[in-house]
Amino acid sequence: MAGLIMAGCSGAYLVFLNASFDRREKQALEAGTVSANQLAYAMAENAAATIRQVDFALRGLTQQYIDNNEAFLPAVNSAIASFPALMNMQVTVVSEDGTVLYSSHPNWKSVSIRDRKYFTTLKDGDDILFVGEPLIGRFSGVWYLQFARRMERDGRFAGVIVLSLDPHYLSRVMGGLELGPEDSAGLVLASDGSYLARNRDIDKLLGKKVKVNRPYLAPGSGESGIFIDEATYEHVDRIYAWRRLPNLPLVIFVGLAANDILQPIRQARFNSMVQSGIMLGILVPAGFALIILEMRVRGARRRLAESEKLYRNLFEHNIAIKMLIDPEDGQIVEVNPAACAFYGYDRDQMIHMNIMQINRLPEPEVLRNLEQVKNGVQGHFQFSHRLASGEIREVEIYAGRVHIEGRLLLYTIIHDITEQKTLAARLQESEIRYRMLFTAMPDGLIVTRADGSISEWNAAALTILHVDEEGLKERIPQFLPTDESRPCSIPYLPANKASSDLYAMETPDGKRRWIYINSRRLPPLGETGEIGAITILSDMTHVVALEESALISQSVFDVVQEALLVAGPDFDIILVNPAFQVLTGHGRNEALDCSLWALEPPLFPAQMERVITESLQVRNSWSGDIRLCRKNGTQFTGALHITAVYNPDGRLLRYVCLFLDVTEKKRQEKEMWQQANFDALTGLPNRTLLNDRVRQALAQAIRLNQIAGLLFIDLDRFKPVNDTYGHAAGDLLLKQVGQRIQDCVRVGDTVARVGGDEFVILLPMVESEQKVHAIAKRILDALNRPFRIEGADVDISASIGIALSREGDQVDGLVKRADDAMYQAKKSGSGMVYIVN
Repeated sequence: MAGLIMAGCSGAYLVFLNASFDRREKQALEAGTVSANQLAYAMAENAAATIRQVDFALRGLTQQYIDNNEAFLPAVNSAIASFPALMNMQVTVVSEDGTVLYSSHPNWKSVSIRDRKYFTTLKDGDDILFVGEPLIGRFSGVWYLQFARRMERDGRFAGVIVLSLDPHYLSRVMGGLELGPEDSAGLVLASDGSYLARNRDIDKLLGKKVKVNRPYLAPGSGESGIFIDEATYEHVDRIYAWRRLPNLPLVIFVGLAANDILQPIRQARFNSMVQSGIMLGILVPAGFALIILEMRVRGARRRLAESEKLYRNLFEHNIAIKMLIDPEDGQIVEVNPAACAFYGYDRDQMIHMNIMQINRLPEPEVLRNLEQVKNGVQGHFQFSHRLASGEIREVEIYAGRVHIEGRLLLYTIIHDITEQKTLAARLQESEIRYRMLFTAMPDGLIVTRADGSISEWNAAALTILHVDEEGLKERIPQFLPTDESRPCSIPYLPANKASSDLYAMETPDGKRRWIYINSRRLPPLGETGEIGAITILSDMTHVVALEESALISQSVFDVVQEALLVAGPDFDIILVNPAFQVLTGHGRNEALDCSLWALEPPLFPAQMERVITESLQVRNSWSGDIRLCRKNGTQFTGALHITAVYNPDGRLLRYVCLFLDVTEKKRQEKEMWQQANFDALTGLPNRTLLNDRVRQALAQAIRLNQIAGLLFIDLDRFKPVNDTYGHAAGDLLLKQVGQRIQDCVRVGDTVARVGGDEFVILLPMVESEQKVHAIAKRILDALNRPFRIEGADVDISASIGIALSREGDQVDGLVKRADDAMYQAKKSGSGMVYIVN
């Protein structure tokens, strides 16, 4: 009968064991689904952040290119530098006709890319971030991921800016997930499943796509999902979690190999079945022996339980903090509730921790202390322990050895002594601080006893009184009060009365010093109740000098011609001089206690408040020319300088503002600059300004490895117009010529008049010789059209010489080559000649 019961129990156990492993496999797959979903979410957030940064850079470069062509290249360099170098980023600018105008790749050329999908999509589409399938770069010959944005100028399509990234960078980031050898993670286009990045083997997958039956490729598939399927290019079943990146045509997926998840459980099922069969063969005959043994053990267990209960009561219910620690590796074996409450962890957390996670000493030193306790060398320590909250507490530890179930452990009792140590440290610090203050005080300090004898003094007292210790005790210094009465002895000697006054004293070298002496009684000291006095000596010589200087400064403040204003740290006006009242029309009374920014009408433009205050915070000053407004509403240009004044301790005291009216000066300077740099007849730059811009263009051409072009134009048949119609008609013709030339060049080019009928055009950045010829041809065609002068049509022509910059060029050399080319054009009668540079 017993055998049948044992067999029945064995069979039931095997059925239960098999069902248990089925549940574990199901739970493992569910856990794998959660893990894949979490990984996909984290990767999606990371990828979205990277692409948002890319889009932000694209938007900034697009705006920079449209707004300020000259500052575009520094902006490109700054944008590339803001990304990791491993991205191998490139920036490309494409014109509205599909021609490459610029690329950060060193081997770029002006080629057409109008066949690229990002160009055709953005040319007639909306202003969106274009993300396309990987392409092989035409300059680099390697794979790149293409991100592009449309440029517009005056509401019209003006080209495309492309930011290209190395797909290996995103793939390396995914490789950092430490997935298993059969797991995978990737980034694909939501439109067709093209691979953009993968945690491994990306070189084999660039240009390929995932299976078309993937659920995230279906229309209306949602933002995320889970599915199980075989890999596209590998014979591996995986649990896939996918997420669509917000507002982007991209999908992140993570695939965990199902076999890797289930293999440990399947192996455990097999091992358990084998072990169960073996154990059943052993347990049946051993069962009867165990019944007898159990009866003997029950009595021992009862006695052990009573002992354990006593130990637990002593350990668990003690208000002292207690731990059991393994001396070999510092592992925490057991803790009582007081320890959990003190350290801020629950018991399960603490018994999985090591004492090194709490003790702030280096690990070798902690292990050395454990060894000392284990060997009975030492059992008392003071340490700094870190709580779960991060707070550091000072503790005193008593430790000893204890054997539990044949295992040697360390029994520790811990007391929090943070407050005691803090109090002791504060008392010691207070004593040290008192001594430091007494010694370091810049004022002289003298302590006297009740009988008038001097008990203590600091070095400053000897310095201020110009005596040594003996001279101090003998009361050598003599003082005159400010009322110049007879000399008196040092007023710190009487200990029974208080006094304070300003005294004059002559030093041994005959100089007069002003000393402020303040003597006060001290409360009873110590058990004797002795009453003493303390005298404070302050050298006020510099203060007296400052008062005299202040009188001088006030007179200067009142008569200076510049407007002066002093404001407090909150910009409330506390002082103005007469020149301020004259210049602004604001009276002294209405300005005082009014904020610098609240004068009516406002003295400064509204937007300048933030600019000025930020400069004062960063650089402690602001200077510049600014439009200011008088009380009557009239405006003038003021040269303004505001300075923040701080005391030696770094505390802000006040702001000093000085300004004067430079309106007429600026007008004269502008007029002089206009006369010096522009032709009076046509308003075009003259030779002086042209030379300066040519110098800048040559430097820029060298820096950017580009070329600059110079066109020298001389008008033909101009003299007959002067002779026939007069000089007034000739001047009118020159103005029209200048305007036609300007209409033929780019915005950043310079058209200058350098002689009677001579004009020079500077092309600072040109892509090719053909571009220069095209501009010159456009100018010739424009000048060959008739001009309307004095009601008549006038025909002229021109000869143009072209010179292109080369390394080592100077301004004069480039201009001379263009001039020589123009003369050759005149001789040949061709209208234009190009000199090979």
